[in-house]
Amino acid sequence: MTASADVGAKAVLQTALDQYGLGSLADWAWKRYLETGSTDLVFLELKQQDAYKQRFPAMAELAKSGQAISEAAYINYEQTVGQLLQSYGVPRGMYDTPASIAKLLTSQVSPSEVNDRLRIATDAAYSAPKEVKDALAQQYGVTGGSLTAYFLDPDKALPLIQQQWAASQVTGAAAMQQLQIDQATSERLASEGVNFNQAQQGFQQVAGLRALEASPGESATQADLIGASFGDQAAGEKVQRIQKGRVASFQGGGGATDSASGVGGLQSR
Repeated sequence: MTASADVGAKAVLQTALDQYGLGSLADWAWKRYLETGSTDLVFLELKQQDAYKQRFPAMAELAKSGQAISEAAYINYEQTVGQLLQSYGVPRGMYDTPASIAKLLTSQVSPSEVNDRLRIATDAAYSAPKEVKDALAQQYGVTGGSLTAYFLDPDKALPLIQQQWAASQVTGAAAMQQLQIDQATSERLASEGVNFNQAQQGFQQVAGLRALEASPGESATQADLIGASFGDQAAGEKVQRIQKGRVASFQGGGGATDSASGVGGLQSR
């Protein structure tokens, strides 16, 4: 080995360790290089050092599962996620710790998915009406203090989180009209693609039809009114039939007229 080669090797080792945040291993790395004459071997042995394992806690698990990545890719992921957290106002040191990053990495949560999760958490924390927040707490046990943790938890799949968030918005929209619906109904409507604005429109219609629950003769249930307002054909026909019966009774028993209003439901979702 020449002096110039040694200088070059030392520079390579020092630069890499600094980039990895492992400058404290510089003396160990240089000693091993002098003993082996191989930077490749030093970098291979580096992965067995405790400091390395603490710095990149997901590396071993990723390699074990066939998802091995480079240190540069790992660091890039950390930086991207960290920037996303900061952009959504999450304080440093909360969810950008090595352990948190490792959990996201090993669960294959992409930066794009992190962004989606943070967007939902932010909407839930700052934009959602009180009724929606209440529904989120009552149906899924998610309260203000645990919103970000809940939505960032990689053990909960993003589609499930999106479904729960959508269902909470449906329940909240019903509550804004002084209507109580069960969790199964809110989840069903959410799964059918009903968003918050559509839920508001639909439950306003339900509230306007509540008199039909006490109609003489055949009456409608809340489930009928909800079905009719959200596009269920059979429920819509039943509600229209009851409406026509009310018109007939108001006319002193005469036949129903074409002026009876029908229920169209939500036509687009």
